[in-house]
Amino acid sequence: MIAQEDSSLSAMKLVRWWWLAAISFVIGLIALAPAALLERVVPPDSPVRFVAEGGTIWSGRGRVSVSTDSTPLNIPVAWQFEPTALLRLRLGFHVTADGPAIAGTSRLGLRSGSIELRDTAVTADARVLSAAHRLAAVFAPQGQLRLQQGKGESLTIGFPGDADGVSRVDGTMGLQVEKFVLGGVVNAAVGSHEIALQGAATTVNFSIPRSSGALKLEGAGSLTLVSPRRFTFSGFATATNDAPATLKQLGATLADGRQRLEINTPW
Repeated sequence: MIAQEDSSLSAMKLVRWWWLAAISFVIGLIALAPAALLERVVPPDSPVRFVAEGGTIWSGRGRVSVSTDSTPLNIPVAWQFEPTALLRLRLGFHVTADGPAIAGTSRLGLRSGSIELRDTAVTADARVLSAAHRLAAVFAPQGQLRLQQGKGESLTIGFPGDADGVSRVDGTMGLQVEKFVLGGVVNAAVGSHEIALQGAATTVNFSIPRSSGALKLEGAGSLTLVSPRRFTFSGFATATNDAPATLKQLGATLADGRQRLEINTPW
């Protein structure tokens, strides 16, 4: 009987060791999963492409390519896993971009169906707007965009949505548009503007607290993300004396020289 008990204990120990080895093997596979696995996350028909260049899915580097109507934008990126995001039930990564098109940092929190952005400080070439939407490509924008978040601010982007993939946006983000130039039918420099963004479910509301340059803007508006999509703006525009004629014909001119703008259009 003692021999049988010893045999049973040995079998139990062997099973435990097998389970421990299997769990360790799985953990090892996850911990050492190559960064190349992330390439499969990007849809094949997306204007954005990702190519891994080294590391693991937890800490690595790669390159993001954004197609535009002109020269594609190639953005070197690196990421590092941040376990503190687990407290918000998200997989967290500190992401750094370092390229001529987009440079800066942001803390991303991933969860099924959404991405959370915190501590964002990113500078981007305005040409990235051409990849974001076909309407922007018509105006061939140039200049610099700065995305900035203060301490404690966050922005959550939900997906999948409709054809463009976004279903909702909640939170805040600051946007600075510097030395902005619109080509195409406008073909004019339109100045620098500070824009405050506030996501509220399927609508992004915005206001313009500061504006300067050839076209000074005042007012607020909204961008609806789901069908029927609409862009609205209610406010005023003031063109300088030396501004192109196209910037002086945007709306009805008031007695003080400002132009009244009331925009409500699909996009």
